[in-house]
Amino acid sequence: MSDQVRNAKFDHVGFGVYDHEGPHAFFAGTLGGSPYMGGPTPTFFGAQWEFRDGARLEAIAPNGPRDGFLYRFLDQRGAGIHHVTFKVDNIHQACDAARSHGLDIVGFDDSNAGWKEAFIHPKQAQSVVVQFAESHPELDEDWDTSFRFPDDPPRKPATAARVLGLRICAHDSACCRALWTNLIGGACAQTGDELVFTWKDSPMRIAATINRGHPEGAAGIEVERSAEHALGEQPIAVLGTRFVTEGTVLVPVGRI
Repeated sequence: MSDQVRNAKFDHVGFGVYDHEGPHAFFAGTLGGSPYMGGPTPTFFGAQWEFRDGARLEAIAPNGPRDGFLYRFLDQRGAGIHHVTFKVDNIHQACDAARSHGLDIVGFDDSNAGWKEAFIHPKQAQSVVVQFAESHPELDEDWDTSFRFPDDPPRKPATAARVLGLRICAHDSACCRALWTNLIGGACAQTGDELVFTWKDSPMRIAATINRGHPEGAAGIEVERSAEHALGEQPIAVLGTRFVTEGTVLVPVGRI
């Protein structure tokens, strides 16, 4: 389809946090994740952890001017899920496809040969920031490799958790399908009021519960049930997000 993003791959979920090192104790100590990559940019510090089957979660903390986007996010909402990233073959084709669906592209930047990006505004995407990224790490000469992750916590699970993906609350199943399937190419399986979107070669999924009684938006991260990875019912404070086992009914959380 000419109006569909070509070969989109669900790459990671990003969290806005106050301190990029703060999530390490939970990601590594509770979920058994391994440091993947990290480093500073002019506007944020970023770090990623990898879990079973290659699923990755990212934490970004403010860096640079106090009026930056991440400061605004934290001032307005506190720590929490900030974005989902889809790797694409061609950032220009992805943006053209989005516009053909009547969506506005914001934050377009193709000035770095190694990392080109653009975003769909959350008001047009079930209150989720959707990032398209065209990545060519072999061309990224500006990447700072000096970043070092904190030491692993004293107690760490023997195996990494299987992170299933993001759960969201949405108001309309047709709108969900239009975004996640018609535009971004995810296969959709629907059972009652739940839609689950998956992408070829992507270890994570997006599960949407259709419920007009709650605000739209990210509700939490689903993790495969395991006695090795203890999860409670309360949000993880440093991430402002609930981590729950598959099928748990969630609604978006406010500031904590």
